[in-house]
Amino acid sequence: MRATLLLARSATRCDDGTLDLVGAGWYTLTGDVGFVVVSFIEVPAEQSDADHKVRVELLDDRGEVLGKPITRAKAVRARVSGKRPAAASVISTVRSFPYPPGRYEIRLSINGMSEDDWRCGFLRR
Repeated sequence: MRATLLLARSATRCDDGTLDLVGAGWYTLTGDVGFVVVSFIEVPAEQSDADHKVRVELLDDRGEVLGKPITRAKAVRARVSGKRPAAASVISTVRSFPYPPGRYEIRLSINGMSEDDWRCGFLRR
């Protein structure tokens, strides 16, 4: 499996399965504002019939999990498009960010597993 994380101010899922993103691609958060974490997931075609448990967590600069998961073990099913890998997307909303200034990280896990590149760091000023 492959996954890409993107931070944005807001995101909306369209009827055709695409996403509309506003304020995407930032890495510095100023103030106690909400944001979304968009997870784009590629699933091998042979695993597309199964539900996959997706979890999104917030970590501090020591790698410790802060609070409850942003998204708790949500089951997603990838859409198949021919012989290509199946695709799924998950929008996880952070309503506010009451933590002090510092470095933070978002970590994605799928079916209890995580890869080093399934993380996205950001700075809170």
